[in-house]
Amino acid sequence: MLPTSLQQIREQFSREASSILVQLEERPGEDELRRAENFQLAITTVILSTYISLVTSDSQIIIGNSDLLFAVSLAAFVFLTGKLGVSTLRPYYDNLWMRRFDFVFLPFFFAVSFLAAISVFLLSLVSLPDTVFLVEIAERITDFFKGPIFMGLYILILLVTSVWYAWRTGKKMSVIKSGVPEIQATFTSGESGSSLPLRVENPTSNLISPGDLKVEIHTSEGVSLTVDGARKVDDHIWEPFVPLNPDGGAMNLDLQFTRSESANEISDEHVTVEVRLKNDVQQRHAIRLTG
Repeated sequence: MLPTSLQQIREQFSREASSILVQLEERPGEDELRRAENFQLAITTVILSTYISLVTSDSQIIIGNSDLLFAVSLAAFVFLTGKLGVSTLRPYYDNLWMRRFDFVFLPFFFAVSFLAAISVFLLSLVSLPDTVFLVEIAERITDFFKGPIFMGLYILILLVTSVWYAWRTGKKMSVIKSGVPEIQATFTSGESGSSLPLRVENPTSNLISPGDLKVEIHTSEGVSLTVDGARKVDDHIWEPFVPLNPDGGAMNLDLQFTRSESANEISDEHVTVEVRLKNDVQQRHAIRLTG
């Protein structure tokens, strides 16, 4: 039977859980990010400059459909103008959607322009002098991709690869929130308290200090919460007592839920747990307490 209410839909996608596991992924440093952006800007600038030079000259050194070269330059143009717009607006207006645009949407167009430009360059080898062997290879590649099926396959591979690159870039920059199902924990009948282990693992090569790792927790009115192994530094913020060692180091925290006396008759409470590393969201869980 199909679910007939929002509550039934939520229950369908909830799952019983005995613990929460968070594997941290550190965001690149500012210097590393700047080097990557400079590389992307340099590549797309060369692609766009090459296209402008070719369309304004009489020489014909490109094999194949000119629409491919136009698409490559268009992707490079979108990336360059997008980066220019983001860099101009970010000091005055910065939010999550702008970061998604910068770290997910724009890298997709960079990947499209870069990968397609490589293909165009390989096909252009036929115009080089004294390269008989390369000319033969380029002509065979050109003939191979003349068919619509192979061209469609090439475009599909190009798009899939670009989407994967954009996804990995966005995930590395911690702007794509983890798609974690809602967790359901149960109070034993008649019990006023319960607990849920939270394990945090550090696969990175850097020591993570307690001040860099924060757990933000919001509860409904019927439940209070403490974190065993961490100290409360704000109304909803907790920090671990000890640093997290690199290369597989782990720590175990215990979320201790207590149902208030006035909420003994309430059978459904909600808790939101968000784990952040240097203010970048690593994982967010919606916990539903029943029983």
